[in-house]
Amino acid sequence: MKKTNPIVPYLITFSMGILLIFFMSLIGVDQKADIAKQKEEGENGEEVSTEDFDPAALAQGKCISCHGGNFEGGVGPALAGTTLSADEIADVITNGADGMPAGLVPAANMDEFVEYILSLGADGEPTATEEDAEEEPEATEEEPAEEPAEEETATADAGKYEGMTSSCIGCHGGNLEGGVGPALVGTSLSADEIKDVIKNGAPGMPGGMIADEDLDGFAEYILSLK
Repeated sequence: MKKTNPIVPYLITFSMGILLIFFMSLIGVDQKADIAKQKEEGENGEEVSTEDFDPAALAQGKCISCHGGNFEGGVGPALAGTTLSADEIADVITNGADGMPAGLVPAANMDEFVEYILSLGADGEPTATEEDAEEEPEATEEEPAEEPAEEETATADAGKYEGMTSSCIGCHGGNLEGGVGPALVGTSLSADEIKDVIKNGAPGMPGGMIADEDLDGFAEYILSLK
């Protein structure tokens, strides 16, 4: 019987190992694009995208609970009328600050978000730019601006009371659905109980935050929230 060379099995095993390494390297090349894409995702697991980015919506969702409903300041400093530069704002958002987590804004949208913050006026609304002013038609004497009808008073009052809730969202949540303090939306308190808490305070809440003449209307507004 012819004897097999003992080196042959080792050569076969070696050759198969080389082929396996070669095929694994091909798989690695195919996955390279996927790995690069994953690196572009935000730190919070959100895919970075410049499409359909709304800086106002992001600010309402992530900033008002600490910086106030009109960005006038609360637990955190005021954003409306800030004296920080664009680079300073971007640095705080990217790296965080005292009590503020980092990475709340995707890096690809940072410039647009910083521009929005710098545009906020004292009322918490973006101020008109020169381009906006050019697009708005000037009012003429022949076409005077329409005055609001008297029957819109109720709507105006609702807006007034809604504005008063800016002092509440820091503890009761941006949508008044609860935070450090209980939810105001769908509260089980009566109007008299609401007025008593607002006027005299409660544990962790100071009294006198709403003027006495506005207590009745404000209590009705809170009870209307669903």
